[in-house]
Amino acid sequence: MGSQGFSEVIYTTDSLRDAYRSLVLDAKAMHGNNPYNGTISTTEGVQLHNTNGPVLFQEAQRIADQRMEHLSKWENAEAIQLIDESKFPVRKQTKKVKITAQEIKDNGGDPTQALLAVARANASLRANEVVTSAEIAYEPGTSTRSITPKYRVVTKATEGKTETRYLITNSHTTTPWDKGFKTMAEARKRMVEIASVAPISTWSLPAETEYSITSMTKREGGLPLVRTVREIVSIEATVDFKFMKVTPNAPAAGFYIYGWAAS
Repeated sequence: MGSQGFSEVIYTTDSLRDAYRSLVLDAKAMHGNNPYNGTISTTEGVQLHNTNGPVLFQEAQRIADQRMEHLSKWENAEAIQLIDESKFPVRKQTKKVKITAQEIKDNGGDPTQALLAVARANASLRANEVVTSAEIAYEPGTSTRSITPKYRVVTKATEGKTETRYLITNSHTTTPWDKGFKTMAEARKRMVEIASVAPISTWSLPAETEYSITSMTKREGGLPLVRTVREIVSIEATVDFKFMKVTPNAPAAGFYIYGWAAS
């Protein structure tokens, strides 16, 4: 039997124990008492993870993702206290964000995710504000995202001796270069052998099957002769931000509960 991760969100003024019990009862009502039903009901209990007070849902998700490797099935789930986000004002802002190729590398390598990470890190926050979302905007009235990459194209010949291989081709396949023949004579001999013994389907009997020989030149070992690489130099995008002004020491309004379920 295996395990699978789960998460549950419950907004309540009840204690953590009561909130957990409620979620377990709901899970059993929907999935039964099977100890491998893949839900919170397969956990031993629940314990509170200390975050120095309640946090936003997005922050709870981030913490939970990091904590999952420390948890196991059949053990306690963990819980993080949540703030009731509906009680705090939201401010929107749209601004241009630009990042370089180095910033993309420094933030995981994915251009879009790197841009949003930099945008969040450099957001214009006011007192007690946090970023609740940062998304690339769309061009007005379209489904096209407002993002402009700048590229550099680099072309460079590879080094080493060249080698030509002769490849046999028919309507279905072509010999891979690394299995190609070093001389035309070898390729012609093998092509005749293939044509002579090729299996014929009893469902389809073509009047004629054609084979041909082509050649391909690469570096010894199979490297291409020339490489052209298109590299991103920078990206500029319009980003839509949402900020939330959170009152310091805001009270807890629920729990984000997560862990591993037996399945």
